[in-house]
Amino acid sequence: MIATNLEVLSDNKDDARIPFLYVDIITPSTRVIRIINVHIPVHLSLSLDARDRDFYDFIRFRFSVRREEFKKLSAAIDESPYPVVLAGDFNSTTSMANFRSATGKLCDSVLAAGFSNPMTWSIFGLSLWRPDYIFTSPGVNSLVYDVLPMDNISDHKAIRLAIAL
Repeated sequence: MIATNLEVLSDNKDDARIPFLYVDIITPSTRVIRIINVHIPVHLSLSLDARDRDFYDFIRFRFSVRREEFKKLSAAIDESPYPVVLAGDFNSTTSMANFRSATGKLCDSVLAAGFSNPMTWSIFGLSLWRPDYIFTSPGVNSLVYDVLPMDNISDHKAIRLAIAL
């Protein structure tokens, strides 16, 4: 979901061929910026038994789905006529090649803003993983990055980013 009180120039909400949402927003300085929201599917299923063939069939299937979504995402970033803010649940780590190829031209906002604990997913009360990211095009400056609790709403924490163009 993308929520804004700024003027929306265009979006892709009616294009079912694209597995993510983007919105082109006119900023108060009259510059246009493209916000892209993603939710990449999880690559495995913990409900399947690793001793069963279905477990590995599922992983192969999800790998191909994820690869295609990352390809489409990479193309959308490359083809954007505006600076990009890319945010969402990638269900990935930076060590995954498809993830790196899609986001490689962008800046990780957690690093740019100097934030020290970006973990956004917890299990048994321990924050162990960072599946959620915000990336920005060069020239979009990340000023403040915060991870916010989402108690009783989601198993992920929310991310808030303040930017300057």
